[in-house]
Amino acid sequence: MFSISSNPRIKFSDRLYFDRYRYCLRLDMPWVESVRYLDHDRIDYLIEMWDTHDWYERKINKGGTWKSRRRNTLTTESKHRLHRLCDWLLEFQGSVKQQFSKDKAFIYSNDQGELEMLVQDINPRGYLMSEVIIDRPANTVKSRYDGFTVRVYLRSRSMSTQEKQTLVKFISNNKPHIRINVGLERFVTNNSVRLRDYFFIDLPDRRLLGVLELMVPGTIRKIMDIMR
Repeated sequence: MFSISSNPRIKFSDRLYFDRYRYCLRLDMPWVESVRYLDHDRIDYLIEMWDTHDWYERKINKGGTWKSRRRNTLTTESKHRLHRLCDWLLEFQGSVKQQFSKDKAFIYSNDQGELEMLVQDINPRGYLMSEVIIDRPANTVKSRYDGFTVRVYLRSRSMSTQEKQTLVKFISNNKPHIRINVGLERFVTNNSVRLRDYFFIDLPDRRLLGVLELMVPGTIRKIMDIMR
């Protein structure tokens, strides 16, 4: 009996995918991005266009980086798989959500059995099923470190030199009482002035939140309670 559920990747979280879906199926399929518009004519048009462009890059522009490109020609069966995927998405439109990124598709659903049948039908080059397990209240995060109750995620943006110096000063002055992640540690010591949205600071309580906002306004992106 066909099954892809024996060893699903488990993701522990405080919420479902997009606050709605329990399962995510990642499909690895050449040129699957052509399915984005859920239109069979569009799939054929994009495949022909991309295939012609790939041929031109390798055959006409000889040498250099063009010559080193790997040709990604689709077989007839591979094209049929794309059309079967399109049919499936049209059939379940409204009950699933899909995203595409080059040769990968991500399909979100609450019906694991239907996703398994899809994999069986299209036989993709590769796939991975993931399942969300809700293990904590919404808007909370888990940490294995003692002494912290609040996590502050920073906003992704470019800082002025003065703003960075002020942020570094806040971290330095409160270092015995806070914890920062590895990315923010590197930011503190390098020449970059670009904050990333995965930078965070763990605080013992909420009293330092106001201090951080006053010192570097507009830096806080999200505040989450830490669960043990």
